[in-house]
Amino acid sequence: MTENQNDIAFIGGASDMGEELPNISRYTSEPTKLSKRDDVIVCIRATLGRPIFSDGIYCLGRGVAGIRSETLMKEYIKYGFLNFEQYLYDKATGSTFLQVSSKYLNEMPFPLPPTLALKFLLNVCRFLPICKPPCFFFRLFTP
Repeated sequence: MTENQNDIAFIGGASDMGEELPNISRYTSEPTKLSKRDDVIVCIRATLGRPIFSDGIYCLGRGVAGIRSETLMKEYIKYGFLNFEQYLYDKATGSTFLQVSSKYLNEMPFPLPPTLALKFLLNVCRFLPICKPPCFFFRLFTP
């Protein structure tokens, strides 16, 4: 790890995650896993399930996973993880720090929404300044 801002910004876990976007304080000159803009970054170690959006390229440490979809909107993925937080805790292992393996992330039940209905609901929230899309939007599409 470095403090050199010319290196790649590093997200290692919950402490590097702001409310919606990364809160970067560490960097690396040897990046491994990289996120892209509009990926959803999710905590998979210690603090499980906390999702944020990626606004650029970041090196992802062992405590986080990057979720990318060509078909689902990033907002839907984020609120899906908020809704399925208990699933992550149920599947987690570890004695010192709980951690979820990629196996369980890949097997996570994630209902697919009717596309037009989802776009309508999320767009309504974007135009209402006091409205923030809550998890109940996600539940609307859960069988």
